[in-house]
Amino acid sequence: MFETLFESDIGGTDAEELRDRYAIPLSVLVQKAAVIGFVPIIDRDVTASDVIGWRCSEGHEFQASWREQRHRRCPDCPALSYGERLARALFNYYLPEGKWHKVREKGFDPDNPDLRLEIDLVSDHHRITVECQSSLHDPDAPKQGLATKTPIDEIVRRDELKRALSSTHSRFKDYRHVELWLELAEVSKVVKRAVNERVDPIQEIVRIFFESLADSNVEVPGRPLPGFEELFSGFSEARRTSALLDENGLALRSGPWLGLTDLAVTCRSCGHDWRSSLSQLRRGWSRGRSGCANCWSIVLDQLSAERSDAGWAAFQELCADHGYVLLGPVSGPGNVEVKVKEKSTGRVATGRRHYIAGRLLDGLVVVDAKRIEYDKRRDRVAETISKHRAFLEAYGIRLALGQDRPTTSRGPDKQIRTNRFTIQYLGCQHFAKVPLGPFVQKLARHKSRTADGSPGLCPRCRREKIAQEKTAKMVAQAAKYGVTFLGPSYINATKTRYKFSCLPDCEEGLYSATFSNLEKNGVACRGCKRIRKRQQKAALRPPRNRR
Repeated sequence: MFETLFESDIGGTDAEELRDRYAIPLSVLVQKAAVIGFVPIIDRDVTASDVIGWRCSEGHEFQASWREQRHRRCPDCPALSYGERLARALFNYYLPEGKWHKVREKGFDPDNPDLRLEIDLVSDHHRITVECQSSLHDPDAPKQGLATKTPIDEIVRRDELKRALSSTHSRFKDYRHVELWLELAEVSKVVKRAVNERVDPIQEIVRIFFESLADSNVEVPGRPLPGFEELFSGFSEARRTSALLDENGLALRSGPWLGLTDLAVTCRSCGHDWRSSLSQLRRGWSRGRSGCANCWSIVLDQLSAERSDAGWAAFQELCADHGYVLLGPVSGPGNVEVKVKEKSTGRVATGRRHYIAGRLLDGLVVVDAKRIEYDKRRDRVAETISKHRAFLEAYGIRLALGQDRPTTSRGPDKQIRTNRFTIQYLGCQHFAKVPLGPFVQKLARHKSRTADGSPGLCPRCRREKIAQEKTAKMVAQAAKYGVTFLGPSYINATKTRYKFSCLPDCEEGLYSATFSNLEKNGVACRGCKRIRKRQQKAALRPPRNRR
């Protein structure tokens, strides 16, 4: 797109501005390329489509754009996958005279004679062909990245051609075909499982190798298990990685590294040992670091100490210019708490270094920051308590004497209660400890409480007063209907049933109802109703004339 755009009719200044807009800074390009093992051979900023020179870790040089090269390998390096390299190392150890090599030849596909069929490993001495399988060859496995470049159906068809080579009239007739599943992801799982079960990982890898050979009737002479170094020597990255680490003052430690885990690295300067991936080390090298955390922390400490010393010297000079003397400390971070003394008055103030420096630079007097904050907080608390005090007095409640700050105590359930104030109900003179803010909010929302200034009652006394009033109301109601209230005293309005004795002539004898029903219907016994109706009719009937 950019080649076409820059070669179009856009001319002069517009083309240059457009190129500058999409240019990649050289420092950014160097860092990104270092992560994948390349070095750009250029000294200017470029766009992603500019063709430039590249150098790989093996020293091969080639031309390509960044858009093309960021997802590709070096064209001159052998294209061996992890499974192929591990398989070659195992075959070279157990069958060293085999001269194992990769083959790409035409003529094996009858439908397409020009197709180059690639066989991962071939040994003409042992008459064996090897195919290193992976998830790319499995139709049911998910494909990622460039793995979908060749359709899966075509990959499966080519695998069938390779399996049939031993039965065709090709030069691989009567060769035994071996399929190895040594994909990096699967081998990593095997190694991690072996480490967790405290089993030798090499033993598990060799077991998978022998099982694949047994399925193809391939016999291998008995040999002891290969060591990590013996298998590692079969990887071309070993020498390149060691040389790359040596150039940056690091050494590759011997150990169980097969490309499955991070590198075991030792710093030649301080002797620090750690594990890291090669991409992380390359990223650090591109930024001018050695990769060792200890060495880098020493550098950072030195820089921090230099900056700290310069900062404290400047702070002392600032205090002296404004008539203050620094009492201590004279070292530490910028937010450390220090003491300064004013020369003219002898007043000592305490505060953090950046706070005092800010006030001096603004031309203000240095005061104790903690004392100012404490005074502000105390004034806010006093103002809030004063508002709550005035609010409670309207409900007949007051704060106990000396209650100008909250207290902490342990409640009846042995739990600690914090921020409690002691209040006194003026109606009953009882005391209670409450959280003042929530108590005031709850009191303001209470519908049955009015701020009329009458003495307030505590919850218990208030319940007793309500019970007395409503019990007296039921007694008066019973007297109105000519019956007797039998109890109990008022408890609640809807759940408890209260008993009354009926009229003398009533057949029921006893009547019970809840308080809410009594308020609606009165003492409404059916027998008593009938008696009262007869009495009312008799009272309204005119008297008879007697002759």
